[in-house]
Amino acid sequence: NLKANPPASSLEASLGKILKVIDNQEKSLLICIDEVTTTDELCMFLNSFLIFLREGMPIHILLAGLYEDIYYLKNEKNMTFLQRAPHEDMNPLNVTLIAQDYMSSFNINHIQATELAILTKGFPTAFQALGKYLWEKRKYEIDETTLNLLDKALYDYAYRELFDKLSKKEFDFLKKIITKGSIEKSWETTKYRNELLKKGILETTESGRFVSTQ
Repeated sequence: NLKANPPASSLEASLGKILKVIDNQEKSLLICIDEVTTTDELCMFLNSFLIFLREGMPIHILLAGLYEDIYYLKNEKNMTFLQRAPHEDMNPLNVTLIAQDYMSSFNINHIQATELAILTKGFPTAFQALGKYLWEKRKYEIDETTLNLLDKALYDYAYRELFDKLSKKEFDFLKKIITKGSIEKSWETTKYRNELLKKGILETTESGRFVSTQ
């Protein structure tokens, strides 16, 4: 019970008191932050987090976000300890598992469910959006209306944010790939290719060949 204690001098001090109570109960605290971006508030918190770690406090943190947002945060001043933290690049969802989910949710056969799952390409937003529109229609077949709704959802909730963060040259490079235009090999080509691969916009499934994931 912290009410009987004197007022804490700061939020950091308050959290420190809470962590001591948690530690005495042999428990630990996990803090999850999604859609991470570099803000003054987050940097202040992460500096406090580092202090708690050095004091042996039972605190853990899980950060999730776009590649470039995590990259900038890790390279921020005084955030280099994040470079040593374990990290995991997220891969597409398993299409077989998506199909199984659609089968159980919609009570459809394996062939129908697999066709729907393949359409999502393992993209979580597509998996959720397609499932939502099919459930609302109570008709588990793809038609033009459903595809239009899916395209709009993907643009509004995923693509627009990704495209807005691309430089003009990155966007032009991506457009050439999509339209199968001519691409001259140069150091710039390698640079833009690597950046788009890191951002998950391109993928390499075969040696010497790369394609748009969306």
